[in-house]
Amino acid sequence: MDNIGNSRQRKQRRNLSLEDKINIIKRKETDVRLSDEKLANELGVDRSTISGILRKKEKLLRLHANAKNSDLKKLRIRVARFPSLEEALYKWFQSLRSRNVPVSQDILKTKAIEFYNRAKENGAQLPNFEASNGWLEKFQKRYNISSKCITGESESACLDQVENGRKLLQEIIATFNLENVYNADETGLFFRLGPNRTLATRNDKAKGIKKIKNVLQFYFVVMQRERRSLNLLLSANLKILAALKMST
Repeated sequence: MDNIGNSRQRKQRRNLSLEDKINIIKRKETDVRLSDEKLANELGVDRSTISGILRKKEKLLRLHANAKNSDLKKLRIRVARFPSLEEALYKWFQSLRSRNVPVSQDILKTKAIEFYNRAKENGAQLPNFEASNGWLEKFQKRYNISSKCITGESESACLDQVENGRKLLQEIIATFNLENVYNADETGLFFRLGPNRTLATRNDKAKGIKKIKNVLQFYFVVMQRERRSLNLLLSANLKILAALKMST
């Protein structure tokens, strides 16, 4: 009967987040007279839960020091098997994205294997590592990395010069009669382009840069006053035209 009574008195299991566990540790540190039993009753958990948290104090403090804000509310945090490798990979990834270099998942996996092999050559004792899709998915979640579409070419423009350029253009146009002012736009037939997607962190806007392109460029020109279109203009690298001629 006593066993049945004790089992009925056991508190319903409550899951604690990393933030909850750190708060428990801090409270015990600030109030040395606070008993595990009293703290357990206050939080609605078993005394063994409090004791277990205090035994893992150092590990939990290390996790908290390296945790992101989004991790604090999680009930379970998965620890990376290769923390040093992933940290180096993330720094390398950030250096490329800071220069607006697109990074694909295949590039990230290839670089991870390169870092792993380099560490092994330098004598690091590491378990077997494969840059699998599963590992990559977890790595991206840990560092809030997702696939984004690269938009525009705004990173190629010097924004400080844009406004001055507009004013200068207006001053130049004012010196001409409208029949001598033309509006032009361009479109192109592209042969080789860089990727239009990249891996990026949450705050990375994935802005594009001016790409190196092999392209046939078409120019459409219209008179400002009469809105009369002129002949279509074509601009292309002579080598591209020669290659097109050979392929037809």
